[in-house]
Amino acid sequence: MERALTNEPSHIAPVRLARIAGLLYLIPTFCGPFSMMYVPSVIVVPGDAGATADRLLSSETLFRLGLVSDSAIVLSELALTAALYVLLKRVSRPIALTAAFARLAMAVVQAVNLLPALAALHLLRAAPAGLEAVQVRALALSALEVKALGVHVWEVLFALHCALLGVLLYRSGTFPRALGVLMLLASAGYGLNGVGNLLLPAGAKLFAAIVAVAAIGGEVPFVLWLLFGRDGRDLVLSRGGRRLRDVRRVVTADGNHVRASGERDRREGGVVGLQHGRGGRASW
Repeated sequence: MERALTNEPSHIAPVRLARIAGLLYLIPTFCGPFSMMYVPSVIVVPGDAGATADRLLSSETLFRLGLVSDSAIVLSELALTAALYVLLKRVSRPIALTAAFARLAMAVVQAVNLLPALAALHLLRAAPAGLEAVQVRALALSALEVKALGVHVWEVLFALHCALLGVLLYRSGTFPRALGVLMLLASAGYGLNGVGNLLLPAGAKLFAAIVAVAAIGGEVPFVLWLLFGRDGRDLVLSRGGRRLRDVRRVVTADGNHVRASGERDRREGGVVGLQHGRGGRASW
């Protein structure tokens, strides 16, 4: 009975998967500044628990929108992790898998980091019995400060992901090597901001400026390439920087392997397709 065998089949064409990854990347790109920068700037008054509590309660809808935005980021990161792994696993499966685990761990930390914000909101709306208003507001501000510090924890994990992603892009043979170099610079920026704030909080402003430049310069070109780059004909048809070829073999009735033809790239599925002829079956 004739049957076609494929090498690691995929039902999504690589170019389509790249576009999907680019679209998923837009979610943290736009939601991140809103929930992690704009909302805290409106709600939190550093060192003033009373003013922070008043702002949070008067802008509760904005605060909740920030939580929804953070949740959307977490969900998009889960899907984006899978998409990037499928796109780059042929370059180096161990490196791609480690990069995926690092980004997945980051998403878990981001999800857990929502709990302090929920705690702050709950404290102000339903203060525990026995606590004075001043104490409740101080606890709420502390919870929001813990959430802000939690960002630096997942930044360290994201720095590891970006470093591994940069290596994969550089070695892929299909993505421009410049993207790999820029992603390594982004990794350095995230790592500096994460570790720097944990060790030397006094330098927070300097670290923030560095990571802003590194993130924009390192991630934005990658996102643009995923969305608008080449037509995907050669995308991820590589292993270790060498393009895979559409090699076809036919097993004849007497068991001999005959090389049928072809060094033609397949666009569909990003896999090497094997054709089979009448009276035989295709195999590697």
